Amino acid sequence: MFPANSVMTKEVITTTKDTSIYEAVKSMVNNRISGLPVIDENRLLVGILTEKDALMLLQNADSQGVVVGDFMT
Repeated sequence: MFPANSVMTKEVITTTKDTSIYEAVKSMVNNRISGLPVIDENRLLVGILTEKDALMLLQNADSQGVVVGDFMT
């Protein structure tokens, strides 16, 4: 069995609640990741944006001005 630190990602790509959903999804696609930790101004974890959360965009015809905080879990 391997310890977690031998397989974990050490340089985590994150976002904030105020990031546009478009920029967050773009980051997920460009970095080939399925989840994006959402952090606050103190770099504390406040949520996560997943592929499933991002797909909710497809149900929303007006996604202008939509931010991560509107979709994260």
